[in-house]
Amino acid sequence: CSVFVRGNVSVTTTFNASAYTVTVNRMGSGSASGLVTSMPAGLDCGGICSAPFDVGATVVLSAASDGTATFLGWGGDCTGTTGPTCTLTMDASKTVDATFSRVTHTLAVTLAGTGGGSIVSSPPGIDCPAATCSAAFDVGTVVSLTPTADASSIFLGYAGGCAGSACVVTMSADQAVTATFAPPGEYLWSLTFGGTDSDLGSAVAVDP
Repeated sequence: CSVFVRGNVSVTTTFNASAYTVTVNRMGSGSASGLVTSMPAGLDCGGICSAPFDVGATVVLSAASDGTATFLGWGGDCTGTTGPTCTLTMDASKTVDATFSRVTHTLAVTLAGTGGGSIVSSPPGIDCPAATCSAAFDVGTVVSLTPTADASSIFLGYAGGCAGSACVVTMSADQAVTATFAPPGEYLWSLTFGGTDSDLGSAVAVDP
């Protein structure tokens, strides 16, 4: 800038602040359900995971989830920070790791009765008793159980988290289910009739 001075002169100079970038990496099994936002605004990760901030600015990152994941902690330039927030001073570009884990619930199956059989789940996880009778499923997962009785047994039904002959559970909490198998001759019903001769030949409905 050159000025020819004939008297008092006033010059205004405007400087644009330079910026450093914050980059967030979501990690872990629940990364897709995790969210990291910034104050001042700029990051919304989920969507926008890298943004510039003025040199010297204080940036506060906050981690949350949609309820299907748990925030486990910070890494990178937030290593050592506890809790769901991390404060950065923008004296250089920053890279931050935010780790999330999917929320899971346990489905446990117990086999009961004097007969034999097996229970398998869909989606896979439980194959009882061959492999495992307990498995963790992501929150909200719909799990169906299928019984198979041994050749010398029959499946009597479920109890606990399910009742009757079919079992479909939504994993909103830990669940426990009992499946009962028995030899077919063990559950014969015996009826004793009383009354007058006119009762003979009456139809009787039995619900085991």
